[in-house]
Amino acid sequence: MVGNGCNCKNQGLSMVGDLGDICSKYIYVANNNSNSIAVVDSDAQKVVKDIGLRYRPIALAVNPIVNAVYVVNQEGNSITVIDSTINEIVGSIKLGIVPNSITVDIVRNIVYVVNYGSHTVSLIDGYTNRIIAVLGTGARPDKIAINPLIDRVYISNLGDSTITVIDTRNKSVVTRIELPDIPRKIAVDCVNNLLYVIGRDSGLTILIDCNTNSILPFVWRLNAPMGMAVNQNTGRVYISDLTYWLRTKPSSVEVIDGNGLRESLNPWHWWHNSRSIYLEHGRNEEGYLLYASYELSIDARKNLIYVTVPADDKIFVIDGETEQVIGSIEGLHGPVAIAQCILGS
Repeated sequence: MVGNGCNCKNQGLSMVGDLGDICSKYIYVANNNSNSIAVVDSDAQKVVKDIGLRYRPIALAVNPIVNAVYVVNQEGNSITVIDSTINEIVGSIKLGIVPNSITVDIVRNIVYVVNYGSHTVSLIDGYTNRIIAVLGTGARPDKIAINPLIDRVYISNLGDSTITVIDTRNKSVVTRIELPDIPRKIAVDCVNNLLYVIGRDSGLTILIDCNTNSILPFVWRLNAPMGMAVNQNTGRVYISDLTYWLRTKPSSVEVIDGNGLRESLNPWHWWHNSRSIYLEHGRNEEGYLLYASYELSIDARKNLIYVTVPADDKIFVIDGETEQVIGSIEGLHGPVAIAQCILGS
């Protein structure tokens, strides 16, 4: 995706024109088991090309401004650059130690890459592919999300249970938010200007007001949340709940209506406005369920939700309107991440 952020329409991008004309129809999937990127035709919902890599990909992002796809290589301490017009590798960029997540500020054409081992984030000029700044984060930075409506980037830090907040206008750290748990995943809701944080140990979903950087008095607990994404057109939040440890129940995608949460701040609001979409996935020889849903990505234009299932080597496709599984993308090899150009309607 264009990082973990908002749709292009909400960003007021008159300076870069109509991105709907330059965003490709392709979805890019990181195959962790085959050192490759699968290029998926979003209309046909099938793999049309595999791009071989030297290292196992862990994360990726699309930059529609320069027709680039960036692939994060932890083992090589680098990112691979793919030209999305021809779907070929055109270069690489050396980074800090153990890079593991990425997002793109398409307002300023700056790529942000989190370096877990260096406790930093690298800022890359999208036009030149050169590092223009390196900022300190908290200890062991992990995931990243962008809120272009208020010019902010958020980075979760596993080592000190904080969120680093960066001002994308002057490329500087403005504050650090202390959390009650180690953050596993983060996602921005541009519709309601909220940051969702999933706690690693507690399974709690923590709500942060992006205007004030304050934690709102609201939490919700899931069994084993793994991935999270927000539909920036509808305000619906999707969280993959990995229940493999139960070994008898399929994993699910929890659907929450984020609209109105700021006003009510009541867990019962979430409870009454949430649904579960169950995913049937593979079983081992003993009949126990395998590892299931992992990461999510949303095509807001088509209102489709993509859920990776590494153990089954496929991606489930969910209709956001009916909240039903309508198909799957096969021919993958341990899919762990998805990237696409996210545009609103």
